[in-house]
Amino acid sequence: PEATIIESKLVKSRGAEASAIVTRGTLSTGSILVAGKTWCKVRSMTDEHGAPVKHATPGHPVLITGWKDLPIVGSVALGVPSEAKAKAVIEFRHRNAYNIATLQAADQFNKSRALQLVDSSNSNSNSTSNSNLLPLKAPKILSLLIRTDVSGTLEALVNALSLLPQTKVKIDFVHTAVGAVTDNDVQLAATCPNPIIIAYGVKPEKSSVAQKAKNVNVPILANKIIYHLIDQVKAHMLTMLDPVYEQKPCGEATVLQVFQIGNPNNRTVIAGCRVTSGVIEKSKPVNIIPSLNSSSSSSSTTPSHKSLSISSLKQLKKDIEKAANGVECGIGLNDFTDFNVGDTIQSYELVKVEQTLD
Repeated sequence: PEATIIESKLVKSRGAEASAIVTRGTLSTGSILVAGKTWCKVRSMTDEHGAPVKHATPGHPVLITGWKDLPIVGSVALGVPSEAKAKAVIEFRHRNAYNIATLQAADQFNKSRALQLVDSSNSNSNSTSNSNLLPLKAPKILSLLIRTDVSGTLEALVNALSLLPQTKVKIDFVHTAVGAVTDNDVQLAATCPNPIIIAYGVKPEKSSVAQKAKNVNVPILANKIIYHLIDQVKAHMLTMLDPVYEQKPCGEATVLQVFQIGNPNNRTVIAGCRVTSGVIEKSKPVNIIPSLNSSSSSSSTTPSHKSLSISSLKQLKKDIEKAANGVECGIGLNDFTDFNVGDTIQSYELVKVEQTLD
């Protein structure tokens, strides 16, 4: 016999059941069917009025119980001669899906790596002509395996997740199905980059499945509210982004004079400064903002891109850790001696920028 699955759902008292229309042959109670990656020995059938049916011929819709897992809506259920044959077919299909997913994950990794190498090459070749251009980064991949209680919810959840911005993180729907989370789901997820298993209204079919997922670091997000799951996935995507920091000015000091100290063979250049705003702290990095009258070839009103650190901060020959607004002090920097009168030494701290997926 042959039938097409038109609906499937989990019922507490009866387990997995599916509505199907017989398309060829005669379907009977006791028949063994294979649909997608699940199978059943037909335990019972009822017609559209709920009346028991022992035999169904082409064109007749029936509700079938006895499924090991929920079949996917639209899949074709084919009759096989024995349970052993059904199990062999399912094992082959799972193994085939696993191999395909592994190849796809490897292919995706190779493509991402190739893009990164191209971007790096382009960045190096263009760095002398335009240092402000940043190489484009290939989006990261979030691999989702989704399990729901009914097919309608599955479609709604996939559609909702597809609407999330995917410029920086791309969602790969590795596997979507109706029914409990299985050991094969965890095994497949473990081969994918950044995997998450979503369980809407369902649980792992065995406690060992949840434990295995934990052992291989595959999170299972379980919830019965779609928008909560969407928020969880979105939050996870944000954690995948590389951190971005911006400089927050903490204080500025103007260079009043430049002098050298130490013996002739080991001179140290010191900038005599007055703090004009905020606080200059020895532990914080600094920028040099050249004055408009500076004769330096790198003169600019924007901070230098090279991060500098303070090697010496003194007030009247006394080492200090910070200098507040109005204080005059001497500042020495590591690996920098090109001070000019009128330059500004700007102290800053790095603050993490809150990012979006756009």
